[in-house]
Order: sequence, then structure tokens, then C-alpha cells
Amino acid sequence: MPVIGINLTSLTATAERKNFSGNISVNSSPAIESVEKKDIEFSVIKDVLTVGFRFTTTYEPNVGEIAMEGELLYQNDKTKDILNRWKKERKLDDDVAAEIYNAIFRKCLTKTVDISQELRLPLPIQFPFVVPKDAVASKGK
Repeated sequence: MPVIGINLTSLTATAERKNFSGNISVNSSPAIESVEKKDIEFSVIKDVLTVGFRFTTTYEPNVGEIAMEGELLYQNDKTKDILNRWKKERKLDDDVAAEIYNAIFRKCLTKTVDISQELRLPLPIQFPFVVPKDAVASKGK
């Protein structure tokens, strides 16, 4: 995997403490904000890109928000092509974008789960739910 590491540089979280009844919609979205060449003082790693990103989880209607900003270090044989396309079109190839977005989701959703519990907000993802065999068998009858 060409993602070398991820560093969060900013984190903000808010939750409104009001009596709310009804459904809360949770939406998490990453955004790539910059792609730049990065010089790293490590002989084995060359041609590294720094990808600046923002990751936001919103709880609607106006219940809360968790926002993070950070940098992702990315290395690939085609870093020059990736950087040139970003500078011209502000786009990444689909395979590169998928690797970067997946890494951002893994890092940020993990943090968001912990923060959402502290703020008593709904979890941003659904965890598996284990049902005893007896309960499953009785439903089929």
C-alpha cells in the first residue's frame, strides 16, 4: 500500500444538548484539499506526496459535527503524474483516490467512533450485531 502514514493536524467536535426526538442523520465525508511534493530525509523513500484532507461527520438536524484535518503521506511510482494531474485538474486517478480515501476513512472513522461516544452522539458506522442461534431458529418458525 502506497500510503505511508496519516497525521491529524486539527480536530473539532460539537454536540447540541437539547431534547431532540426523531431520527438523526449521520453523514461522514472526506475531501482532498491539496496534493504537494514532500521531501523526506529517508534514503529508502523517495517521491512522496503530501495529501491535505478534511474529514467531516455531521449529525442532522443540527445535532453535532466532528471535523478533522490532516496530512496523508503517499508514495507511488507515478507521483509526478499524480501531482501534474492534480495541479491541472484538481483530480486524482480513480485507483489512487480509492487508496487515499480508504486510508482516510479508516483513520478518521476510528477517531470519530471514540469522540461520538464521548459526546453521546450516534456512532458514525454500524457495528455487526450478533444474534444467538436460538433467536434465529425461533424466527424461522
